[in-house]
Amino acid sequence: MIAYPRTKRQALAATEFAFVLPFLALMILGGVDFGRIVHVDLTVISAARSAGEFGSTHPYTTATRERWEERVRQAAVNEMAGMTSFDPSSLTVVIITTGTGTDARVAVTVSYPFEMVTRWPGLPTSVTVQRVTVMPLSRP
Repeated sequence: MIAYPRTKRQALAATEFAFVLPFLALMILGGVDFGRIVHVDLTVISAARSAGEFGSTHPYTTATRERWEERVRQAAVNEMAGMTSFDPSSLTVVIITTGTGTDARVAVTVSYPFEMVTRWPGLPTSVTVQRVTVMPLSRP
């Protein structure tokens, strides 16, 4: 083994660090983006479930349907509100009811856009996260 003077060892360590730093930065930024998209996905899932649960357990009539849909949307917004930098105008909530009697169902689709921190080659910079919840609908 060759014994280098202290200054050469420090220069060698600095050079190695310069080679490793870009890869380390990529791994950190990749971890941040991955964690953020998982967080948004879990929040959208929770919002769809909350809205579906509200729609399922709160019956409506023909006269109260519009107000019921507003309250189902609000349940999704309330669930998403805990997310950092949440923009309610970007949230899309679609409510569909199907069937009659005991076969009645409410399907709630919640969509929210996600913007990545970094531009990754071959990956889109924005993605729409969407989840659907279908639950039995109770009738008065």
